[in-house]
Amino acid sequence: MQYDDLAGRVRDALERGAVTPAQVERMLAEPRRATRPGVSGVLAGMGLLVAYIGVAFLYGIQWHSMGDGAKTLTPFLFPAAAIGAAIALHRASRPRWESELAGVVGFVALALAFLAAGVAFDPADDARFAAIAAAIATIVVAAVHLELRNVRLTGWGLSASVVAMTCSFAVMAGVDSAGGVASVLAAQGAAAAAVSWYAFGRSRETSASAARTALLLFYLAALAGQEGPGYGHLSVWHLLLSLAVAGAFVCSVALGFDGLVWLGALGALIWLGMVGDIIGSSTGWAFGLVLIGLGLVGLSVLVAALRRSRPAIG
Repeated sequence: MQYDDLAGRVRDALERGAVTPAQVERMLAEPRRATRPGVSGVLAGMGLLVAYIGVAFLYGIQWHSMGDGAKTLTPFLFPAAAIGAAIALHRASRPRWESELAGVVGFVALALAFLAAGVAFDPADDARFAAIAAAIATIVVAAVHLELRNVRLTGWGLSASVVAMTCSFAVMAGVDSAGGVASVLAAQGAAAAAVSWYAFGRSRETSASAARTALLLFYLAALAGQEGPGYGHLSVWHLLLSLAVAGAFVCSVALGFDGLVWLGALGALIWLGMVGDIIGSSTGWAFGLVLIGLGLVGLSVLVAALRRSRPAIG
């Protein structure tokens, strides 16, 4: 390989004592330190974020007195500023978390800008406007990825825009019932799970991002499918949520996606809320809940044990 000669020279230097193992360790750890937020960096980032939000509030106060054209177009100055800052930080070789934070702020600001523009523009077809907005957001996310190459940031932005676009198309097609919306979300979750499986052997970071998206979509599908009094009886959405929560913990252990543990815990809380009405005063259900809780505790011990034996991702 192209680095065999360099690796051999480092090995020889270590054997001669010209370089110490501690020096090599410090050199290897330096890039990781550069990507970790320091206290001063966090304070500076929080300060800029608070100032950004303050300017947004000042703008919001004046927004109602603007003309319709200004109301529609000027909101996009905020995502443009944040995304521009993300690109500038990346080109300046700043730590990755700084450009990632600016990118997240930019994507959130872009979604809010489309909401404000929709209120000012007042389109005749809200679903069509939402679909166009989501398509534009998808293009923006793809363009930012070409510059930043941040898979995690792109994963969240692309997931949100594509989900919004497909849901808008579903509404345009006449899918407006709770079960229909839930089915669309579940189908999107299945598609995200398929992407995670396909990408696992190619890019573990992409696979982890798709897995997170799939879980959140399954959770939303389960919540959307339980309409009104539906929380009082078992349904296929309870089963979907249960499988999603179990899958989060299993994938966290089996694939080393430690970040899925937190989504599994979130799903467990949602599951408790959905089964609350079913449990009611039933002793059998309550006893079963105790067993499930103990099982989760045992699973947490297994996760902790396996985490020490394999590298984490996501």
